[in-house]
Amino acid sequence: MKINLKIKLFALLVLLSGCEQEITTSPPIPGPILPAKAFIDSYPAGAEIILNGSITGSITPDTIDGIEEGTYTLTLKKKFFKDTSLVITLKKDTIVSYFIDYTKNPAMYGNLSLNSKPEGALIIINDSVTNEFTPAYIYKLLPGYHNVRFKKEGYWDVKFTTFVYSGTSNYNFYLMEDSTVWVNYRKDNSEIPLYFGLYDQITIDRQGIKWIASLEGLVRFDDKAWTLFNSDNSPMPTNMTFYIGVDNLNNKFIQTIDEMLFYNNNWIDLDVPFTKIYSSLIDRIGHFWAGTDAGFIHFNGQNWQVINSTNSSINKEFILARDIKCDRKNNIWIISDKYIGKFDREFNWEIFNYTEVNPNDYPALVALTIDSYDNVWICSTTQVAYFNGNSWKIWDKYFPYSITDIEADKNDNIWLTTCKGLYKFTVGGYTNFDKTNSPIKVDTLKSVAIDENNHKWFTTWRRGVIKYKGD
Repeated sequence: MKINLKIKLFALLVLLSGCEQEITTSPPIPGPILPAKAFIDSYPAGAEIILNGSITGSITPDTIDGIEEGTYTLTLKKKFFKDTSLVITLKKDTIVSYFIDYTKNPAMYGNLSLNSKPEGALIIINDSVTNEFTPAYIYKLLPGYHNVRFKKEGYWDVKFTTFVYSGTSNYNFYLMEDSTVWVNYRKDNSEIPLYFGLYDQITIDRQGIKWIASLEGLVRFDDKAWTLFNSDNSPMPTNMTFYIGVDNLNNKFIQTIDEMLFYNNNWIDLDVPFTKIYSSLIDRIGHFWAGTDAGFIHFNGQNWQVINSTNSSINKEFILARDIKCDRKNNIWIISDKYIGKFDREFNWEIFNYTEVNPNDYPALVALTIDSYDNVWICSTTQVAYFNGNSWKIWDKYFPYSITDIEADKNDNIWLTTCKGLYKFTVGGYTNFDKTNSPIKVDTLKSVAIDENNHKWFTTWRRGVIKYKGD
């Protein structure tokens, strides 16, 4: 019994001794790590920070922390710039700062190669005049986007944004648009205000200011600055404008979809006997005529006169006159859908039925104009006719694409706007201007007006306003 007890006691001591030895020889628990920090900045800022080839997710300027001390390869990546790398040393519990100035490294710069047709355009970069002219190399440009403008007398400025990469040359060539004859006012080359460019009728007032109706508001252009009137900055109840008339006092009659407004440098409240206007005219002695919802209107500068079927022999078809013009004898000519009317000061009427003038055409008259010989020109949506004082003549040209307006210039050329370009009628025939043979970059032209310089102004559908300074 004693022997067995000794053996058991010895075994227990050995076991306890073994357990005690295993605990005392285990490695100690490590203490807290003191990380290093680095503040990385660059000029220009916005560079991606990469350490030892690993993306940190940080962009300059930023602090990188939680990093063990040691030596690292720092790489900065920035769009358009060459990568920049350097070796940095980080120490625990210490913030180390590094600043990389891209502009101090000549290898970072790039070049622009710029040319135009015609050559000789002044080069302006980021609103700074370079005093260089196309063709030219512009050296040592900081990488990134640059706003460039070509400027040359007699041509539209060309404005574009280009880019420069470090160590490379970017070539840019632009065809400049001649403005000596054709002047295209568009959103990309002028301050014309409309975004969608849904232009309609154009009127020139007694001071030569252009007024344009559109679906986005009323546009004013004085040959220097564009102004947009809409429901946000004026009493206009809606942006949709359809017609602008001008009376002998230079008041503007502005017809919107909801109501009619008046403007003459200020918005004014006129007491007039009508609420909607469809066409208007200032005759040769300064009297104002208009087709309105109340009837045919006459204003002599003092009194308004409503002319309708109750007080005259006027044909009811002319109450809503589509267009009004006067000849050299001051006879008033008006058109409705299918009738042409002429009356003198005593309101003696002469009526022409367009279905009899042109039996082969659909009776949908659009506009009329009168040349200096008192030939009266009218157009339907597809054909043109004129009255020489004795008889009507039908122009043999058929327009499958709708005619939108007609106007005679000071040289008695007849101008037609259509949904397929522009037409000029002369004694010798006609000339078509469209996208294939002229700077007109649109199919649909909506309206035409002639200014005192015999310049022709055209509104377009979505492509701005065009001025033609040729004959």
